[in-house]
Amino acid sequence: MYGISESGYLNIYNQQDGKCAICNELIELRGKQTHIDHNHQTLEVRGLLCHGCNTAIGLFKENIQTLKNAIKYLSK
Repeated sequence: MYGISESGYLNIYNQQDGKCAICNELIELRGKQTHIDHNHQTLEVRGLLCHGCNTAIGLFKENIQTLKNAIKYLSK
């Protein structure tokens, strides 16, 4: 899926110590709640995310400025 092999997937999982690339919570190796995150324009794989972080990025439409605005808002 997304152009990576099983060994490539395992390599990413191991590099991330079995944790979500954003929140650092443990993720299952092949769980339904583990998502391969990728750039929707280039299809390049960025890493593995938990369901919550994957959903959040999608809801923010992968817009970096919107995410920065959210950080600024939460910092109030």
